[in-house]
Amino acid sequence: MNFEIPLITPVSLKYYNKAQVEEKETYYRALDIRLCLEKICTDLLIQFIPETKKEKWLKLSLHNKLIDTKSFMDNNIITKIINTKLVGNNGVHNGEESNIKSIDIENSILSIHEFSLEIFVAYFKKFGFFKPDSSWVPVIFSILPPIYRVKILKKYFDYDKSPLIIDKLSMALIKNNMITESYDFIKYCLENNYIDKYTYYNFIEKLNLLEHSLDKLAVSKSLTESKERFNMLIDSIPENERDSFSILLSLILNGETNQINIEF
Repeated sequence: MNFEIPLITPVSLKYYNKAQVEEKETYYRALDIRLCLEKICTDLLIQFIPETKKEKWLKLSLHNKLIDTKSFMDNNIITKIINTKLVGNNGVHNGEESNIKSIDIENSILSIHEFSLEIFVAYFKKFGFFKPDSSWVPVIFSILPPIYRVKILKKYFDYDKSPLIIDKLSMALIKNNMITESYDFIKYCLENNYIDKYTYYNFIEKLNLLEHSLDKLAVSKSLTESKERFNMLIDSIPENERDSFSILLSLILNGETNQINIEF
């Protein structure tokens, strides 16, 4: 298998990577999948829960936590991740007699990757991509490798077709060397009246400049590079302007939020 690294915390990623070791017994891999999901819920999904409800939410079973996420996440993806949980349960409860197939593990690994991207889509739906009180979100988001930004923004575009999202997605496509798709996307937006002709030509000019300066741009090629850039960036953001998105990225890239002080 050759999947991109999912956008999850280092502890979750440890179990995710263990689950990919094909030489291991499938029930051990299923156990790692279950542990990975537990950590994702405890560390990442908790960010969506109101402070007054967090203590009660943490006491829920993994199944009920996932059911609860249907209120703010894509239900099709949650259904897949619940099936992934069932694969993990099978390994935990039945051990060598679980009869888990390799394809079950592969599908589970893929669903975790989709789930990690959906966390970002859900965040933007709930809190917004750009608002006066979260103006740093697009800047922080831009430190991720372009392939992640493309996948997340493509899905978020179904929800928000504003010029800002069109701009960010078209640029992410260019930076991911999806040149033709970027220009086709802008044309699609014009033809569907998401942007007017004036905006269209402005975007085309901007993409032309971007395309011809790709070799000069500082674009993260890995999550390791993203981590380095995030840790340099966070120091330049005033403490009173750091928000929950800063926490989300710090948890994923650093595994902790000790360096982020947030005023609520």
